[in-house]
Amino acid sequence: MSLAQDESGAPTEEHSAFRRLLMQFATLLAFGIAAQCIYTSYFGAPESTVHRSVILLLCVIVMVIHYPTRPKSDEQWAAWRRVLGRILDVGMVTVVSYGVWRFIDNLEDMEFLVSEFDFIDKAGAMGSMLVVIEMTRRIFGMPLALVGVIALLYCLFGADLPWIFRHSGFSVEQTVEIVWYGFQGVFGFPTGIVLTLILIFIVFGSVLQVSGAGESLIRIAFALTGKTRGGPAHAAIAASAMFGTMSGSVAANVVGTGVLTIPMIKRRGFSPGFAGGVESAASSGGQIMPPVMGAAAFLMAELVGVSYLTVCLAALLPALFFYISLFSSVSLEAARLNIEPVPEEERAVLTRVDLLNSLMFIAPIIGVVTLLVMGRSPAAAGLTGTI
Repeated sequence: MSLAQDESGAPTEEHSAFRRLLMQFATLLAFGIAAQCIYTSYFGAPESTVHRSVILLLCVIVMVIHYPTRPKSDEQWAAWRRVLGRILDVGMVTVVSYGVWRFIDNLEDMEFLVSEFDFIDKAGAMGSMLVVIEMTRRIFGMPLALVGVIALLYCLFGADLPWIFRHSGFSVEQTVEIVWYGFQGVFGFPTGIVLTLILIFIVFGSVLQVSGAGESLIRIAFALTGKTRGGPAHAAIAASAMFGTMSGSVAANVVGTGVLTIPMIKRRGFSPGFAGGVESAASSGGQIMPPVMGAAAFLMAELVGVSYLTVCLAALLPALFFYISLFSSVSLEAARLNIEPVPEEERAVLTRVDLLNSLMFIAPIIGVVTLLVMGRSPAAAGLTGTI
């Protein structure tokens, strides 16, 4: 890999070209993950343990490329940091590759409970778990990564704690057999739910977002709420609710609606903190807004043993009350600040393009709900919506 720098220590064009090549490779892998997800939704999943482990490895490679180890400065000696960072990234991919290979190689022995692991196998499994935690830190932040670290430390050293915090103790070998070389840990039930059910809805939401429906949804929300005191704040709630029906991701909801709504809420006279609070609360409600909800809804359906449609029906009323409460809060704040409705000449006017784009939102949602009512699987419903 080229790590050439100019005299200021900044990466050269050669380095940037290599980085672009890596990003293209990551995009190709991500496309492959999405394609296999569509294939799985129609034809069914291949052998589950191999499927889960290989996809996890591909995801780690994509994450390492998108979130590489970066130096904190552009000083002359930062080149050494950059080199060490690349070595660390390659090392993490190598460790997970070894861990996945050993997991697949020992499948038959693990099924008959006769598997044995030497020191390298244990080190590879422990290193792979630490890589997963590190990737969690890079993408989701330190708090969630700390949960994983504390859980792992408690498993290894909890036998030395006092009082009710002490457990019977787990050796390193027992830990790696359960968490990595087993079917209840990293490659267990939740990972299977993500690959067979949740991922197709992520693809569905992504396709819908870039189809043009997202921007039209925001314009429709502004048109529907133009006469209210809350104006853009009410529009943010309506847009987040509609966006939430097709994406159970809070982050995607904030990005898709907040970029436009937050500045407009502030311009209407609301405080910046209130604008951010309205958008974040409205976007968070997308996780409980049927028919496409957060990952917890799919896990709940599988764990409780009910259909996903039942979970959707149970979540519908709380979700509606949640958004009604947000509408009421914005109305009260607008009245307190004496904010008037948006002047008629400034209100959004829907065009023919907006109405056509709205079909790309309405038709898939109807398709998803129809298949769920027919008793088909959530994966089939997500595939139908994507198509």
